Amino acid sequence: MKQRKIIILGAGASIGSKRYPIQSSWRQVRTRMPSAENFFYDLFKTNRTEERPAGFVNWMGVTYESLNDFIVRYWNISSDKLYDPSDWKGVNIEEVMTFFEIGEKMSLNGTNEHYSYKKAREHLLDFMYPFIPMICWDQHCEYLLKVISRLDNKDSIISYNWDTIVDFSLSHLNNPILKNYAKLLRDERIEPEKYRHTGLLLKLHGSFNWMVCQNKSCSSFNKIQPPFIRKTYRLSKLREQWNCKYCGGGKLKPQIIPPVSNKMIHKDSFFKSQWLIVKEKLLDATELVFIGYSFPPTDYYSEWLFRQLNFIENPKKSIITVVNPEYSNHSSLVYKRYNSLFKGHDIRSFKSLKEYSKMTE
Repeated sequence: MKQRKIIILGAGASIGSKRYPIQSSWRQVRTRMPSAENFFYDLFKTNRTEERPAGFVNWMGVTYESLNDFIVRYWNISSDKLYDPSDWKGVNIEEVMTFFEIGEKMSLNGTNEHYSYKKAREHLLDFMYPFIPMICWDQHCEYLLKVISRLDNKDSIISYNWDTIVDFSLSHLNNPILKNYAKLLRDERIEPEKYRHTGLLLKLHGSFNWMVCQNKSCSSFNKIQPPFIRKTYRLSKLREQWNCKYCGGGKLKPQIIPPVSNKMIHKDSFFKSQWLIVKEKLLDATELVFIGYSFPPTDYYSEWLFRQLNFIENPKKSIITVVNPEYSNHSSLVYKRYNSLFKGHDIRSFKSLKEYSKMTE
């Protein structure tokens, strides 16, 4: 049986990335992706540069004051004193997004409460785009470069992340997986089995560079616009995605799936096709490498997807590689989840992306 590897990237892969190049003072200020559990605290933290000392800047309070006040109120963050960044520790971005979406659904249409939740959700996404893309645009990861360089042309990468670090890492290597990814995004009628033996990048929860035009008269209305220069396989720059490629308008928003909306995957043909392509690829997988993914119990779609391995009649069980520091703690939820989901498989682990990347040298 031919060796077929699938790399699965969770949030820890972005947090643990070593990004290059540092091209400006902005990039020096923001050299790490924020974690989910301390998203705002991490985002507000700044590095020391030649021009300024290390510190904290509440970017959201500066750009979206009403959104900032909304979170401050519901998370009981002290507002009767000067800004204290430690108050934002533990404010989880996924919990905030889920809270807003549930609030919008639980309140009556037309009420001030419904409007407040709706605008808070919209403003949070507006704050994250283009703010988060600015942090990682044109940046590649030195650790991922080593991992990707060892992949076969028929191996694949699955990402749960919205950022573009893996995209530009593939581009930096001129890896054919990126070209196949562009072809998939341009495919008008996707047949999952056709991609079974094609090396691909699959972004299962969407991406900040998948722009969708909201102009109803546009020929590309509500369709994902591939993040590539037309008829080429060169990734678009951030500024090149501010206006629609078809109508020229600025009514664009990124196509991402917030945590609570995972249930919507099956209602969107392109997202559903991606998951079904992964299901096809699992038929040939000899090794799954999970980097920074914790298998949260509420991610029912991922559990359904990877339990498919138990129905595949392989002469040899797939090797499961876990790159996550929590796995070394045998009482942790991460350890228990992996050992439950992949019972009977050979599981090996590494504590960091840096450590795993050295193994591939």
